[in-house]
Amino acid sequence: MLRSRGAFLSRLASIATVAAVVTSLFGESVLASGSRTTLAWGDNSSGQLGGGPGPLLPAPGASSALVGIKAVAAGAAHTLALMEDGTVRAWGANERGQLGDGTRTSRATPVTVSGLSAVVAIAAGYSHNLALTQEGTVFSWGDGTSGQLGNGYPATTYPSGEGCTILLIFPCLDSSGTGPSEAYPDEGEAVLTQPRPVRTHLGPLRNVTAIAAGGAHSLAVRDDGTVWAWGSNAEGQLGAGVQAFFNGPILPIPVPVGGNTSREDRLNGITAVAAGGAHSLALAADGSLYSWGANGSGQLGSADGVSDGIRVTPGSVALGSVAAIAAGHAHTLALVKGLVLGWGDNSRGQLGDGSTDNRMTPIHVAGVPSGGGFGGSNAIGIAAGHFHSLALVDHAPVAVCGSSSSLFGCPGVIFAWGYGELGQLGSGGLSDSAVPLHIRGLTDVTVMAAGAGHSVALDGKLPTQLIFPLEPTPGIMVAPNRPALPPVFVLPPPPPTPTPATLGPFKLFATPTPTRSP
Repeated sequence: MLRSRGAFLSRLASIATVAAVVTSLFGESVLASGSRTTLAWGDNSSGQLGGGPGPLLPAPGASSALVGIKAVAAGAAHTLALMEDGTVRAWGANERGQLGDGTRTSRATPVTVSGLSAVVAIAAGYSHNLALTQEGTVFSWGDGTSGQLGNGYPATTYPSGEGCTILLIFPCLDSSGTGPSEAYPDEGEAVLTQPRPVRTHLGPLRNVTAIAAGGAHSLAVRDDGTVWAWGSNAEGQLGAGVQAFFNGPILPIPVPVGGNTSREDRLNGITAVAAGGAHSLALAADGSLYSWGANGSGQLGSADGVSDGIRVTPGSVALGSVAAIAAGHAHTLALVKGLVLGWGDNSRGQLGDGSTDNRMTPIHVAGVPSGGGFGGSNAIGIAAGHFHSLALVDHAPVAVCGSSSSLFGCPGVIFAWGYGELGQLGSGGLSDSAVPLHIRGLTDVTVMAAGAGHSVALDGKLPTQLIFPLEPTPGIMVAPNRPALPPVFVLPPPPPTPTPATLGPFKLFATPTPTRSP
């Protein structure tokens, strides 16, 4: 453990400058710096492109007029932007409070997420969001039906002189004693229209360095290299072990991944996480990759320890030194030495190998340029949407750049593949592609994100403009300063693995199944 707040903040700052890309199903945690111009393309049925006209935009177009954007995240039908001043803006669908402005009214132009400041990372799930502050605390808002907001709800509440008591071991939602009856504006419906802190059974979740939001679950990395998870556990995506899995489909407060299992299954030294539809990934400082949760399409990258298509504890993925990860609905991407690899669901060509055959183990996405151009091309970023994928390439071949004067190739070029019927591939068409397509006209891209049917990117040439594909794809890509070499982790060695005494034991409990509206 880091012994002082100053040391923790120093580590958090170092992570924020690492040249790496980490993504999750609907918009993983993003740490980036510098102003960008926002572009977007794809589905715009809920205004998730930020002001673009029409229901679809099959090629990149200028998005919101925001100035000073540092990072972006894309949910199923909404988009987030992290601003240089540490605040967050949001636009798109808002039926589940995912814009965080205190209403449930969808917006085609950005609104300010209420009450957030000093934010350093954002993550967008299907219809919920996370924000990480400079102090290492996590806030959540949006849909909490499956416990993905991490505040102890759904649960039964009983009034008391202290403010509230929540059934089982769950604490009150905040220090003022506000319980679910006050926090959720619609009685009996787990929706937060404004951010609230994520809490463990001992108090607020603290000392967090990375976050990820999936279909209906959330992940966080703490400064001791451990991973914490909350939300839906219906397919083992929380990695809390067999007992927790059979104890109920929902864990509405953070629990340690592997904390209820043998010591060998406990993750440590983790620096980044990604959350898919119902599977999870963790990346260690040494480049080791771990996966758990649903594996019906092979999205875990390994059949070892998998029973009935589910793995309830982390397992290793046999790859070399991994630099970045991204998780789609049921497929996974990894960046290894400038090459893009993919595995899992390939029903819409989202693995980019020219077929629609699922892959149980990683394959090379050969259509993404590598080794071409003067100085050699390298993929420096990846993003995984619901059924589509994106890759950011530096030093792309001159033939791709379209200019013979580009002796070193062009920087910040995006390739897209997979589901394209909503225009989210940015190629100008409305059809799928099982091979990567170059999105023409885009160079100098530094950050990208993929939602369920739209895509978003930041252009380094245009100081603050967003670029969106039509449909949000689940995932976010970050490549600060476009490094010439493949991104590597430069974090200090992680502290020793916590002993069982420091981890718990974690107390198991039964969680009532929430009542869902039809």
